[in-house]
Amino acid sequence: MERSLLLLVAVVAFANAAKSALVLDNIANTSGDSTFVGDTDWLAQGFETSAGSWTLDDVVVRVGGNSTNVFVAIYADSGIGSPASAPGGVLETLSGQSSFSTGPVLSNITYTSSGLSLAGNTLYWIVVGAGSGSTMFWSSANNATMSTAIWSLPSGNTIATSSDDGSSWNPSSFVLNFSINATSSAAVPEPGTWAAAALLAGGAAFARWRRRRESK
Repeated sequence: MERSLLLLVAVVAFANAAKSALVLDNIANTSGDSTFVGDTDWLAQGFETSAGSWTLDDVVVRVGGNSTNVFVAIYADSGIGSPASAPGGVLETLSGQSSFSTGPVLSNITYTSSGLSLAGNTLYWIVVGAGSGSTMFWSSANNATMSTAIWSLPSGNTIATSSDDGSSWNPSSFVLNFSINATSSAAVPEPGTWAAAALLAGGAAFARWRRRRESK
């Protein structure tokens, strides 16, 4: 009975296997321009999830400059305005590099989530800010074309800018360089995963049959 229960748990674990996926990627689509981020000048990039439930893994932003107290956070949408509005409340501040001394050189920096749950078909925002006296820049894209588009950009206003630490936001329509990795809670296991589960179940069944035969 105990072995059967362990087998059931193993098969269920295989069936619910989930894997991180690149859901939006605009990193390589750079225009060579960038937008300023400072101690009061925050910048936000909107994105929309697709259907289902999601867990955020990490966000990559193309940034640089001379900055301290850099933060990258995920915000809910304020729900004010249409079709896209502006950041509302902070959901999570991501873990990653908090200072730069790269001058005009921009690079792709990864900021990691602790496992933030995101709802499907919902608008969220990546918000970037920095400390007092900082001179930081976030690279902008040529256009809104994504190399990976499981998720999408909001229609209309794709970014928002703030000059007062996020107290108020002004919408804009250009796009920044970023990518997002996330895991779907409804991920479908790969064929190899099902094969491994079937092999495990078959081996356990054979072992039980052999024990019964030997006990006769």
